[in-house]
Amino acid sequence: MQDNEKRLENRLQQFREEFHSRIGKEVRHESTKTVVKALVLLIAAAAVGWWLYLKPYLVQLVGGIPEGGVVAFDSPSGCPAGWVKFEDAASRFIVGVGEGAELKPRTYRERGGEETNLYSLFSLDIHSHSVNPETPSSGICATEDCLLPATGTVKGVEPPNIKRPDSNMPPFLALHFCARR
Repeated sequence: MQDNEKRLENRLQQFREEFHSRIGKEVRHESTKTVVKALVLLIAAAAVGWWLYLKPYLVQLVGGIPEGGVVAFDSPSGCPAGWVKFEDAASRFIVGVGEGAELKPRTYRERGGEETNLYSLFSLDIHSHSVNPETPSSGICATEDCLLPATGTVKGVEPPNIKRPDSNMPPFLALHFCARR
């Protein structure tokens, strides 16, 4: 009987040791999995935070156009995705802010210019022309029906007092101006 009890006690001791070993392994395994999951989540959260913080700098660094940038697009359908029509530039030239050499200074969002000029007697400068009707192939007397004196200087301006619009528009190409939003 003692032999049986001793065997039983040994078996019970082995069972306890094996049970504790298996439980310990399982606890370590689950603990390791939890720690790895927590680290992955922490690294992902840190990466998202850094991306949100660094995104404006990275976009600028790699040549992206920052929000508010205005670009002309050669596309019949208008502005691409992520862009809106820049209405303030419709039918207008864009001029840089500041003062160029021998040019008038321009301030931010200043508007100006006219598509046409209206000329009248008062907008013409008084000036003079030398004439020689004997050489009618040049100058202001280039026709046979010249009614000017034989030689001399014609001074002043006497055009009819009419007003007519005259285009100021240089040659142009219309494109879509779009702003980054």
